Amino acid sequence: MIIRDINGIKLYYLHVDKFTTSQFGILIKTISNRKFHLADMIVRQLMTKMTSKYNDEELLNDHLQNLYSANLSTIRDNLGNTSIINFTSKFINDEYVLDDTKIFEEIVKVYDDMFTTPSFYINNEFNENMINKEKYLTLINYDSIENDDIVCALFDILSKTFYDEVEKEKYLKDKEALLNITNEDLLEAYYNIVNSEKIFYYIGAYSVDEVEKTIRENFTYYVNKPHIVNYDTKLFNDIEKVEYNEIEKDNHQSLLFMTYSYEDKDYLNYETVGNLFIKMISGRSTSDLFQEVREKHNLAYFISGINLKLNQLFIIYSGIDKANIDKTKDLIDEVFSRYTNGEFTKEHEEALEAVKKEYISYKKNLFDKTSGYYNQIADSFIYNRDITLDDEINEIKKVTLKDIQEFSKKYTKRLVYVVKGVAGNEEDC
Repeated sequence: MIIRDINGIKLYYLHVDKFTTSQFGILIKTISNRKFHLADMIVRQLMTKMTSKYNDEELLNDHLQNLYSANLSTIRDNLGNTSIINFTSKFINDEYVLDDTKIFEEIVKVYDDMFTTPSFYINNEFNENMINKEKYLTLINYDSIENDDIVCALFDILSKTFYDEVEKEKYLKDKEALLNITNEDLLEAYYNIVNSEKIFYYIGAYSVDEVEKTIRENFTYYVNKPHIVNYDTKLFNDIEKVEYNEIEKDNHQSLLFMTYSYEDKDYLNYETVGNLFIKMISGRSTSDLFQEVREKHNLAYFISGINLKLNQLFIIYSGIDKANIDKTKDLIDEVFSRYTNGEFTKEHEEALEAVKKEYISYKKNLFDKTSGYYNQIADSFIYNRDITLDDEINEIKKVTLKDIQEFSKKYTKRLVYVVKGVAGNEEDC
């Protein structure tokens, strides 16, 4: 990986010439709080749709797709009280296009226009139609969430995550709060995004000198305020005891969620040992939880685990009959305790070797597309570390069952969340 400085903003560059496409983007560390949570969602979407330069009837993404077979998208992840925002585009390398279109130069100009003349605030005036349309699209998305019990419950669980204040409101689903977002909220969220610490990243076949030259000549917005990542943000409002939440839905099936937080800041350990532990206990049909809860005791229709890497949360969830809620919860606790107590068998030794092979294969396959290289860059930016694929594979191979046991001890159960199926009850979650 090559790192260069461009007017105070670092360029992370990886030369990869085996793909016909390149990926270019901007990664941003910015403060995450409840006030901006909905506002910056709207702002980011608006930034990728239309700018002062590309303000005709055709949306920006349609313009890029039609002319250059390119796309532009944005995602956000939360790390404690920090948001990691990614604006990214993928496009065909010039050498694979018949005409000399200078695609990369055009993409960089698009980014510059996004940061200097936002789509919703041009010539000191807000575009009310665009703002209202984006609010409407977001409301539709929330309506779809409410119709999916699993996604709805996960949103409710994550709404207990701190940002900068101790509040128990379910802000992620507060549609009234979405409608009440003001123009000033949006503008403040916009400047919070574009002025925060950022890097450029490029993965593709262009030379580093060509990439640097193109950015220098076509990107003009360079405000870059460093933001220190705070890993000490508490994940739940009450950390002294396990919190229990229960809601009712007009379902025949109930859902049980067991949420655990990882009490350690060793990211590399979480990335290697943690993923192996999660696969062993919940990530496959031969896992302990699947075999014990579903196959042996017939308590669940399904059971699986979700690993939220950035917030270091592990969520076990299962579909069950409401009469089996307590039995299932107790059995999950029992299976988990086998790991913390080191009660391993020959089958666990074989399972560990199997998941190691699966995980190494997964890591290698990531590098058959640009996502594997992007992960390297993102990790370097977020965690200030530089690790190669070979380093990761060596770390995976060294993991023992003792490592798995010690890792499992660092998990603390924080929340038990139940969506109880109750016939005739039409209460929304």
